[in-house]
Amino acid sequence: MYSIQRLIQFQLYSPALYSSVRWRPYGILFRNPLNVACYDANHGVILDLSCDLPAALEDLERFYRARCLPPRIHGGFLEGEKEALFPALQARGYRIEEPEETALLLSAPCALPEGPGFFIEHPRSLTMEFSALLVSGIGPWALEMTEALLCRRGCRAYALRTRDGTLSAYGMVVRTDDCSYLQNVFTLPAYRRQGFCSALLRHITAEHRAEYPGLPLYLTTTSEDALRLYEQAGFRPVEHPFPAWSASLPDES
Repeated sequence: MYSIQRLIQFQLYSPALYSSVRWRPYGILFRNPLNVACYDANHGVILDLSCDLPAALEDLERFYRARCLPPRIHGGFLEGEKEALFPALQARGYRIEEPEETALLLSAPCALPEGPGFFIEHPRSLTMEFSALLVSGIGPWALEMTEALLCRRGCRAYALRTRDGTLSAYGMVVRTDDCSYLQNVFTLPAYRRQGFCSALLRHITAEHRAEYPGLPLYLTTTSEDALRLYEQAGFRPVEHPFPAWSASLPDES
């Protein structure tokens, strides 16, 4: 059942699955010292717009700089957030990014073809082969995050092996009590436009419907090409009243 609040809660608090959490009167600070290159694992969120914003930003900056991390802030999904926060961020020299992101919900039949010969595997831990797939498709920062998620109940990785024996496509579903979220879907460049990602999505959506018929499955994307593929898989855009944004403070050096 569609509920934008479920997606918002997931987006806001899911970094706690792989990062430590520090609560502040003004919001949350996420930190993962083993994965400093991952923005999702190391950022702050302002949740009280009535606070002393300059003081809050100063505290956030002090926290991350003391740990040799660049201060970074993600949106907190609050009404009037941009109007209140953006001037304060710009006054302190933050670089603000606002990607064109679309939120989708699995809510229609899958129209993707069966696809070529393949096997779907569910990696339970990092191996050299699985790690090489993640590094090639996402980046080295994905290793620590994936390893942490694989230890969590409700998280499932999907790796597609082609007939030549290569792991060539990947996706992960992270499940909570309120919703599921599909993330990090990719196909290695040499195997694109051959039906493998379609086959992977067909498998993931069929499995989710069979095992969790009442649990919504969401995803977000910034790619127009990926959006068309997701719509063929049965995902439909949903209204998200809080556009995505993040802000980072350049290195002082």
